[in-house]
Formats: sequence, C-alpha cells, structure tokens
Amino acid sequence: MDNEDISIVNTEPANDDISIVGQPDTEPAPQEPAPEQASTDQEQAKSTDQETKSEAKPDDKPAVPEKYEFAMPEGFVVDEAAVEAVTPILKELHCSQDTAQKLVDLHFAQIRAMQEAQEKVKAETLAKWAREIKADKDIGGPNVLQNLLPGTRLLDRFGSDDLKSLLQQTGLDRHPAVARFLVAVGREFAEDRWADGGKRGPAGVRTPEAVAKQIFDKTF
Repeated sequence: MDNEDISIVNTEPANDDISIVGQPDTEPAPQEPAPEQASTDQEQAKSTDQETKSEAKPDDKPAVPEKYEFAMPEGFVVDEAAVEAVTPILKELHCSQDTAQKLVDLHFAQIRAMQEAQEKVKAETLAKWAREIKADKDIGGPNVLQNLLPGTRLLDRFGSDDLKSLLQQTGLDRHPAVARFLVAVGREFAEDRWADGGKRGPAGVRTPEAVAKQIFDKTF
C-alpha cells in the first residue's frame, strides 16, 4: 500500500465522521478482575492444565524384557550375534517383546519378498536362454538335444562332477554362450577321434545321449 493510501484502520476520524472503526463502544468496558482473584484464577488454570497433561501422557512404559526371544520363520535359525547387536537398540526404544517380534517378522517378510523376486528373475532368464538356444541356427532347431551332443560328450569326458554341479546350480549349463562353446570344442574332437568310440566303459555306463538328457532335460 502506498503512503497516500488511506487505511480505514489507521485513519483518525474527525468529530463529524462516522467510522465503524472509530465508533466508540456503546457498551461499558468489562471490569478488570481484582488482583487477588486474577491470581487465584491463574493458579486454578495452571493446576487444571497440569492434570490434563498428566492424564494425556501417562508414565506407564511397555515392559522391556531382559532378553529378547524371537520366533524364526521356517528355513531360518536365530542369529545370536545379530540378536545381541540389536538388543541395546530395542531396549533404548523401550520395545516390548511383542513389538520386537513384529519388527523381526517384518524383516523376514522383506527378505522372503526379495528372494521370490530374485527367483522370478532367474526363472525368466533361464527361459530366455533356452529360447535363444532353440532359435540358434547352428545348435538349435527341432533336434536341439542331438545338436548339443558334441558339447555334452566333451563335458562328460573332461568335466569333473564338481564342474557339472556348478554349471547346473548357477544355471550356466543353459547359457547360450556356454552351449556354443562346448559344442564348438566338442566338434573339434570328431566322433571317430574319441578313444572310447563315443561310449565310456563297459555296458551299462551312460552314453553321451544319456548325459545330454541329464544336463539339458530341465531346459528343453
């Protein structure tokens, strides 16, 4: 507002002016309480306020156990070191046994959700790799298991059980790059170059076809 503006609040009315702001009260001004009465009223109000606060904020606190005992979900065991590390924090927060158990349940629910998400991603990845192998113009097609035989023969002959287990557990046995590598190297060992003629040992021992089925049967 400019200095030249006239404010109805700040303007002093003339004697003959009629202003809702400057109009004197027609009702008598309220009487101020006597000093002694005002002091008594203040003390009563203060006492009432303290009682209200006392009722609104009780001193009762949840029972904090000396030692927390946690129920673990299926598949998990209690990590005593972790319990020992978190106990001072729970006590500082005045967590009851029930509240602490709820926090633990929430923690493991998050872990379970993360594991399920990881398993879903892994399953989708393995399915994608299987489609890539089937679509490969060299090792895929309707006879994919037959096309993979050079690689399975190589793995069966030179790969240890630990190596085979590692490939299967990690899913790398279904990786297109691994399959192409094994097939390419296996083809370098032409079938007529295998010392056992393509079979290992006496009758009853697995043939390369059986090995291929064992390794890739879960994929194709």
